[in-house]
Amino acid sequence: MKKNKWLVPTIMILIIIAVVFFFMQNHAENKKLTYTTITVEKGKITQTVVTTGTLQPVTSVQVGAQVNGKIEKLYVDYNSRVKKGQLLATIDPSISESKVEESRASYDSSLASSKNVESQYKVALANVKKAQAATKTAMAKQEVAKANLESAKNALNSSKASYEKSKATLENRKLDYERAESLYQQNFISASERDTAETNYKIAQADITSAQAAINQAEASLKSAQLNLESATYDLESTRISEDSAKFQADSSLNQVKSSLAQVSQAKSRLNQAEVDLGYTKIYSPIDGIVTKRAVSEGQTVASSFNTPELFTIVEDLTNMEVVANVDEADIGKVAEKMEATFTVDAFPTETFSGVVKQVRKVSTVESGVVTYQAVISAHNPGEKLMPGMTANITIISKITDECIKVPNAALRFKAEKIPDFPMPQRHARDGKRPDKKAEFAGKDRPSRSADSSKSGERRTHKKPEDAEMVWVLTPAGNPKPVRLRVGITGGNYTEVVKGDLKEGDKVITAASKGNKKDKKKNNNRGPGGPGGGRPMRV
Repeated sequence: MKKNKWLVPTIMILIIIAVVFFFMQNHAENKKLTYTTITVEKGKITQTVVTTGTLQPVTSVQVGAQVNGKIEKLYVDYNSRVKKGQLLATIDPSISESKVEESRASYDSSLASSKNVESQYKVALANVKKAQAATKTAMAKQEVAKANLESAKNALNSSKASYEKSKATLENRKLDYERAESLYQQNFISASERDTAETNYKIAQADITSAQAAINQAEASLKSAQLNLESATYDLESTRISEDSAKFQADSSLNQVKSSLAQVSQAKSRLNQAEVDLGYTKIYSPIDGIVTKRAVSEGQTVASSFNTPELFTIVEDLTNMEVVANVDEADIGKVAEKMEATFTVDAFPTETFSGVVKQVRKVSTVESGVVTYQAVISAHNPGEKLMPGMTANITIISKITDECIKVPNAALRFKAEKIPDFPMPQRHARDGKRPDKKAEFAGKDRPSRSADSSKSGERRTHKKPEDAEMVWVLTPAGNPKPVRLRVGITGGNYTEVVKGDLKEGDKVITAASKGNKKDKKKNNNRGPGGPGGGRPMRV
């Protein structure tokens, strides 16, 4: 009886202890963190730049009209295939033809006027030559007059000398005669001697009279020579004036010839322009290609006063196209020439077209504060499915790695310091506070304040450490371990590991949550998310 009395309370106490133990165990399990992990793999990573662009033909020519007039005839339409030099359209030529006739008449008139002026110039040149010959003759006459004047001067001087000699002889003969007369009166000489002295005296008187006449003749000759020289000088001046006048007339005629030749040249230029304009009434194709646009109809009037009106648009070859991609400024550094690219268009959503980057333009475009650059991609279009103006969704393959360790981007985004009750290693905790990972990495490579401020005038710059990325690896014992990494290029879901203690097969944590074993087992089959109970705590 006593045994039964203690049996029931004992069973009740055991039941209570079991219930308390169960709830305590379940509460402890609920407090325990479970982790979502992804296994690290090896493989290739493709870095791409995704953008949009517009399809354009490689060569597109706008054919316009250079003359005014009415479209008389059209020979092509949309999608017409044309050859270089093929006639596309004609403009009414009547106005251009009348201009040609008017210009030709003006040219003929200018040419006739020019010939008349040229003949006048030839006459003026002949007059110049005639005046020059007269001048030479006058110069010769002047030289002869000068020589005659010198001869007359010499003759006068000679006559004066003879006169002086005759005068001296006369004086001598007079003295002889007077002496002989005196001696004769005194009977010292004979009469014949006196007569001889008298005769000599009379001869001397005749000689002096002759010498005086010679002087008068020489003076008359001198005056005549002077008059002849003055006349010759006057004639020379007159012929020189005539020569200058003839030269002036010739120069004037030459200027008229030049002016008439210029007028002929202008008239010829106007005639040529009119003939060219007449040729412009026929519109020819400048290239081989396809007409993609016709902007006029027969009977329509086109005017090319200020802007050339567009008549047709011709693309050279639709089997080769260009895609002009608008690349964001953040991605343009990843794009270079000769990179491969793929793109799709909405017209053929199941087909993927390929191309190669052939140009990266350095001119930016700013629209609504967004800066973009243009990359031109060449693409083949053998079936001519692609059409100008289509919008392309482009993927440019920037870089492809070799086989490498690749870490999931979700593991790089996981922030352990923001997960409550996360078991941080001792070296990551200070004074009971959860450390900031960025501060830890910055502190690792940052120089001391004293060293950094040794040069007070220098700006301090902080370079990001090479191993600034961190992931958490779940060890076989179930404990998280931090691993620093230096990463390379990134793809859509994975990033290349360049350096770090991470190897193939490691499980990296992408999320952490709290839950019991039943929840954990249920969440172990969640696929890429990995194991974990409840809603993962992801940052």
